[in-house]
Amino acid sequence: MAKVSIVVPVYNTEKYLAQCIDSILSQTFTDFELILVNDGSKDNSGKICDEYALKDSRIVVIHKENGGVSSARNKGIEIAQGEWISFVDSDDWITPSYLSDLITDITSSFADIVLHGRINVLSSNEKIIIKPNNDTYSATNDCSEFFNEFNILKFCGPVSKLFKLSIIRNNHIRFNVSLRIGEDCDFLLKYLSNCNLIKTSETANYNYLIHNSSASHKLNSFKNELDELIYLSETYHTFSMSKKVSQSFWQQYNKMVTLRIERILFSIYNTNDLDIATRLNQLNKIPDKFIQIFQKTHKPETKFLQIVKYLFTHRHFKTLDYILSLRLRR
Repeated sequence: MAKVSIVVPVYNTEKYLAQCIDSILSQTFTDFELILVNDGSKDNSGKICDEYALKDSRIVVIHKENGGVSSARNKGIEIAQGEWISFVDSDDWITPSYLSDLITDITSSFADIVLHGRINVLSSNEKIIIKPNNDTYSATNDCSEFFNEFNILKFCGPVSKLFKLSIIRNNHIRFNVSLRIGEDCDFLLKYLSNCNLIKTSETANYNYLIHNSSASHKLNSFKNELDELIYLSETYHTFSMSKKVSQSFWQQYNKMVTLRIERILFSIYNTNDLDIATRLNQLNKIPDKFIQIFQKTHKPETKFLQIVKYLFTHRHFKTLDYILSLRLRR
């Protein structure tokens, strides 16, 4: 049985996949299994996975119908055999010491999770290192100190972390397949609610490729955007009931709500397909509690956005609709 299971969800990434797999096979820590979950790729990604499996016995390939990245990660969780589990995206790559550094931190700290930094790689090849502090946090009942130092919105992705597989399985923690974005924060908060000790580190061995095809850039329908906000809000509040949290946690929650409200407004006004009655009906469905958070947290950068914020937060929806519709028709 391998010490670590590495799960890689794969979908139409033939351009990057070999680099990703090669970086995993080049690890200085070798006691791992590599689970490649081909999520119904239409390019040569599935073939590439099979070719690598013939070369290395540590590789397990799963071919499934397309169900999204959460579905693929969940499939990896189902079949993983390791004591620990780590996730790598198929268009990213890791340095040779990625696993060894995670294992060193987890064994020396006796923590339930290790969270490392990452290197954001932009399309211009510019690299930006994002990292938490070097620290260990008790999380038996109180996560206040942790959230004072850790920004979950910045580091919530499952990559560059080491999770204990038994905690995931014993508490039935999975990635929510109905969430298009935010599934990572949902997963992490549910995992942290079952942790006693958390280790963070400035180590950054994960290269995270940023491009415009990311799911976070794609809008859902109004209903889906609003349903996701309501669901994530419940996740945050449920976590706060399981652990004591700080004001920093609620500030991060307010930021999440504000970002989601922006997406909701874009979902209404990024198309000419909706009539005025539908648009006004959708605006009126946004709960007051979220509008109040938006009023407190949103920082408009232009005069026009200041006007939009005022009209929205004071529920002058007819006037708001008029000016945003004019903007849309330009």
